[in-house]
Amino acid sequence: MEHSRAGCAYNECEIGVKVKLGFVLLVLLLASFAFPPDDGDQVVGLWLTGEGKAKVEIYELDDHYYGKIIWSKQQEESSEILLDINNPVDTLRTKPIIGLEILRDFVYQDDEWVNGMIYDPESGNDYKAKIALPGTNALKVRGYILIPFFGRSEVWTRTFDK
Repeated sequence: MEHSRAGCAYNECEIGVKVKLGFVLLVLLLASFAFPPDDGDQVVGLWLTGEGKAKVEIYELDDHYYGKIIWSKQQEESSEILLDINNPVDTLRTKPIIGLEILRDFVYQDDEWVNGMIYDPESGNDYKAKIALPGTNALKVRGYILIPFFGRSEVWTRTFDK
């Protein structure tokens, strides 16, 4: 004789629990496809700037995204170390261009990296900026003053060569 628990045979209750558990797992699995996790790290990697003047390495640190120059065409062609001579801060004008952080404090939000700053070493100016990823190997970088409408965009290309 089978034991009965809460009005059902033991085997029937065990099967019912397994079916319910399987259903819950299936719903969770389907929900994970319907709501994929945000992936701000898609931007992480090496990028060739629009005119091919520099390569920028973008990295994540404490949920913020930064980018530093790791290669410069002008530096490659020069026998001297290029310095950040246009920086408005006198003490930073002796800093080398290679290793210079030009993207700062971007936060991933709604498929964009926003609330960041971009530094232009050619002018020595900082601009508000946002970044979008229109394709796997294309990065749209927009620097602006006040609002994005008053700015300029450049498309960078993903590269795998350091």
